[in-house]
Amino acid sequence: MRMSRRVAGLAIVAAAALLLGGCAQPAARVIPTAPATMKPVFATDADALAAAEKSFAGYLAASDLIAHDGGVGVERLASWDTDSQLALDTKTFDGMRSRGEHT
Repeated sequence: MRMSRRVAGLAIVAAAALLLGGCAQPAARVIPTAPATMKPVFATDADALAAAEKSFAGYLAASDLIAHDGGVGVERLASWDTDSQLALDTKTFDGMRSRGEHT
């Protein structure tokens, strides 16, 4: 009989430890912030928008020229594309070239 009380006591202690362990706070996430010495790239939101529009217009113009040329010269997009986007654009224009399409 005495052995079963010990087992029951150990079971209660183990259960309490498991239940209380679930109450622990997760580690705090540290979100990095920009150092105070960093200056914004653009003076205003309007300047940032104008730069984005100019860059996107350049991308569209280059893309249109590549499409007009039947998919030849996709490397012209390298100054706008990330590596992964350039790979996607290359695949698209390679398909266009292999089908003989032009715009």
